[in-house]
Amino acid sequence: MNGMTLLRCICDETRFSILDRLSRGEMAVGEIARELERDQPLISHHLKTLKECGIVSAEVRGRCTMYGITNKRIADLIRQIQQAGNEINDICDDAMCCAK
Repeated sequence: MNGMTLLRCICDETRFSILDRLSRGEMAVGEIARELERDQPLISHHLKTLKECGIVSAEVRGRCTMYGITNKRIADLIRQIQQAGNEINDICDDAMCCAK
């Protein structure tokens, strides 16, 4: 996968939020849906997209499917992006912020 494909896969806000959760460890769809306060079918759809991109893997354990990030470097990248965003928010002047 090239860098542009990776960025296209993670640029969606919901997918990035899912990856942020999975960067901390494996989770089931229901857990992710509860944490993000989103419907489970929507989370399943995004997980399918992330799986098709090769970013997320799924492992069936009994009646539950656990999802995780396939590569430690991707998990590290997600954490770094999150940290960079937090740092930018800390220095951003509210009146001039690009997010507004």
